Amino acid sequence: MRGVESLLCLGLAASWPAIPLFWLPAHLFHGFLRKRMGFFTYVAAALAWLPAGWAALHFRQALLAHQLAIPAPARLAGWTIFIAGSALQCWTAKVMGPVIFGVPEVTTAMESRHITAPPFNWCRHPTYLAHSMIFGGAALATGYLAL
Repeated sequence: MRGVESLLCLGLAASWPAIPLFWLPAHLFHGFLRKRMGFFTYVAAALAWLPAGWAALHFRQALLAHQLAIPAPARLAGWTIFIAGSALQCWTAKVMGPVIFGVPEVTTAMESRHITAPPFNWCRHPTYLAHSMIFGGAALATGYLAL
């Protein structure tokens, strides 16, 4: 099980920087991105992510160096939260369709819309909740302090 836990920790630590590297500029500079960069925004975010992903993999010994001893019931709760967060993210992506990838922020081809279907009628930002559940659940399930 330790192999799965370390792989989960590394995967999340390496992939997570892609989220703020895209969404922060997409929300702060959406007018500029729509008019000047369009879909190149994705390329720019990917290029910005490469050093962060490389660093997470290169320094994996340091990321995986500290692990707490989590009792089995808490680990089980962590896996449950992680799986529920992953399911919520999939559900949210299905409800939103292609909008989940930031298309309205970077192009005029699609305008955003206000979604009131579940899970949005229960939580205004289910993606944020899902990501919190994924990281919190993974941290509890694995015990790695890097998460």
